[in-house]
Amino acid sequence: MIQINDLSYKIGDKKILDSVCLKIDKGITAIIGPNGSGKTTLLKAIEGLIEFKEGEVLIDGEKQDKKTRKERALMMTYFPQFRPVPQIEAELLIEHGRFPYTGFQKKMSEKDQEAIQKAIESTDTYALVNKKVSRLSGGERQKIYIATALAQDTDIILFDEPTTYLDLSYQLEVLEIIKSLKSEGKTIVVVLHDLIEAFSLSDQIVLMNDGKIISIGTPESMIVSGIIKDVFHSSLVKDDDSNSVFKYKLIK
Repeated sequence: MIQINDLSYKIGDKKILDSVCLKIDKGITAIIGPNGSGKTTLLKAIEGLIEFKEGEVLIDGEKQDKKTRKERALMMTYFPQFRPVPQIEAELLIEHGRFPYTGFQKKMSEKDQEAIQKAIESTDTYALVNKKVSRLSGGERQKIYIATALAQDTDIILFDEPTTYLDLSYQLEVLEIIKSLKSEGKTIVVVLHDLIEAFSLSDQIVLMNDGKIISIGTPESMIVSGIIKDVFHSSLVKDDDSNSVFKYKLIK
């Protein structure tokens, strides 16, 4: 479980996070909000990528900032929105997900190899593993990045806008992969800018604005409250005709 207590973070005089309190259990939690609302910063704070002077982040009751980088890597995986494209084969990149366990010089154990193969199977990337990452399409590359994250095999996975810039077919694949992680008992936190994706995918919605959490609830309760229309000037309704992962539609 992730517990965030009175977390604040500033850059200069600008407060990016303002007294954030949040509890995240197993399942899928989607963080939504307008641009600049603090979503990515909150994700980085959970992972330990930024230092904050006010508040705390607890992972299973223990303070996250007291743990080493390796200890955090064994607990959680962070999937950033942007990253450099390495000039290596895809399978080698996926193996990087095991480095918290092996280090850069150690040989892969049978358990490591099993984790890698499971990640490849879960993302259906068998046809891509022998190709250079730089030669893959955007959607293919994203699946390899996700396979790398899955090979790390942690109980907590943090995704920052994993479907951005993908066409619809790859968006659906990525969302189905995230849903499958829930069935494995993972705790998944995902920042999404697409409201239909967020509401169709998640068990809990966290709505942020101006560095604050202004509402937390299930997708259904969030819609009933009217807060989505207040913030985004649009509403969501159940799409009873939908046979896809998208269970809602946007209306003005």
